[in-house]
Amino acid sequence: MENQYHRKNFIKEIVELSKSKSYQCAIKEWDLVGQSISVGERKDQCICKKEIMYLFEIRNRENNNLTFIGSSCVEHLEDPSMFEKVKKLNKIMIKPHLYCLKNITRINFYGVKSAI
Repeated sequence: MENQYHRKNFIKEIVELSKSKSYQCAIKEWDLVGQSISVGERKDQCICKKEIMYLFEIRNRENNNLTFIGSSCVEHLEDPSMFEKVKKLNKIMIKPHLYCLKNITRINFYGVKSAI
């Protein structure tokens, strides 16, 4: 079962970053625009406050706010097309080879719309 603490944090943060102050309307304002991977010991944090390695960058169409969310929080946006984009991005990335890289803490993937 999902931790309710993380879900409440996600809802609070996504509404604060959105133009609409209704959660059901706010989640419709966001597009997936990129993905980053924390490499090695480094962990980043989703807006829900959970430590994550794979970050998905989302942009608000209404106010251009940007934020990072984890793969489990992508589901909270309730957008089936975004789920498909995340699946395609995961296939494009070369996850097993990332741990061979030295002195790199994050790898960014942008141009998502053209890649998927």
